[in-house]
Amino acid sequence: MTTSKKAKVKLNLKGSSIEEKLILARQIVQALTANEHFPTPFPSLEIVGSTIGELDKAFAEVKQARQTVSTRLSILEDKSSEFDSVMNQLAAYVESTAKGDEVKIKLAGMNVKAPKTPSAIPSAPVNLQAVAANEKEIELSWESVKGAKSYVVQLTSDLSKDDSWSVAIISTKARATIKNLESGKKYWFKVAAIASAGQSAWSHPATKYAI
Repeated sequence: MTTSKKAKVKLNLKGSSIEEKLILARQIVQALTANEHFPTPFPSLEIVGSTIGELDKAFAEVKQARQTVSTRLSILEDKSSEFDSVMNQLAAYVESTAKGDEVKIKLAGMNVKAPKTPSAIPSAPVNLQAVAANEKEIELSWESVKGAKSYVVQLTSDLSKDDSWSVAIISTKARATIKNLESGKKYWFKVAAIASAGQSAWSHPATKYAI
């Protein structure tokens, strides 16, 4: 003998918005009004209706408050921008009148900008690696250098001559692919970092045969 499971009510209030709760509650009150299957609702529909009204009123007040806050914030942002503009104009006047005199600027109640620290020469790249990945091509990689804006790569096929080095490529990343090499030939590579302050020392060379 099979017994059917008893149905249970699902309100799903926890996952519902205030609007959804109010719609559901009004729908339930309407359905229970003069419903012969549920002649004496508990709590009474009057109490439920009163609770709906109180929630609806509180929700409306919050929406109104949010709108007011949004308007006030917009006004505050406008006033803040206006304030910044006026203060920047005043700062420009003080700076122009003081003609770079730190004491006079401070006497105006304003702070003085710290002088910019000169950029340092970057350190030489390290861990230069060379891999012959494709025919007539060698892929280079190295550890990135802090402050470097680009890297210059030089190559040579004759390490015994200092003047044999030539620029192979300039890269903005800590890697480069050197193309159009001669198959079976051995090459040496070195890389230097370039920053605002100048060029670093050269890295230790890396060597590889082109395939």
